[in-house]
Amino acid sequence: MLVFLAGSGIVSGQLTDYGPGYQTFMLRNPGAAGCGDDGRLKISYLNFYPGSGFDFHSAWFSYDSYFEPLHGGAGIYLAGDYYGGIMNDLRGGFSYAYFLQAGRDLFINAGLSASFIRRGFSFGNAILPDQINPVSGVSGPSSETLTDRAFSAMDVAAGFVFSTGIVSAGRSFSASACQRADCSIS
Repeated sequence: MLVFLAGSGIVSGQLTDYGPGYQTFMLRNPGAAGCGDDGRLKISYLNFYPGSGFDFHSAWFSYDSYFEPLHGGAGIYLAGDYYGGIMNDLRGGFSYAYFLQAGRDLFINAGLSASFIRRGFSFGNAILPDQINPVSGVSGPSSETLTDRAFSAMDVAAGFVFSTGIVSAGRSFSASACQRADCSIS
């Protein structure tokens, strides 16, 4: 019982949210930039629920590689998410990771990234609860007024990747700075 309690912890799977998942590893942890040695170009497009007409799309483009003069890896990415015509996210940035061989079989990558996030809104197609009539369906304009405002944020992150043999682990930290005090981006 003591071994179970001492060794337990919170572990999340590789694909914890929507999107290209494993292809966004450089975005999730900048220490992973250039880990594939040869340059890797990744392009992904996802159309969520295409037969239902929800109009949810996600597109992803990234390139990262190891560069000998930098003694590490570097990469860039651009991503766009379209949420049913109501919300649109555009993200882009770059990452750099320094590679350090700390032992015969122990490697440590330390990375930094900087990126931008632009979130826009268009509430013209939104249906709010007070617009729904239980008998006749959607009716009339809402008593609420929503503004189509957009905002931008800068994001900086740091990350580490430790690897030995076939085992690797990593940790990253991120901080955003918004143009407005009440913005939040997940």
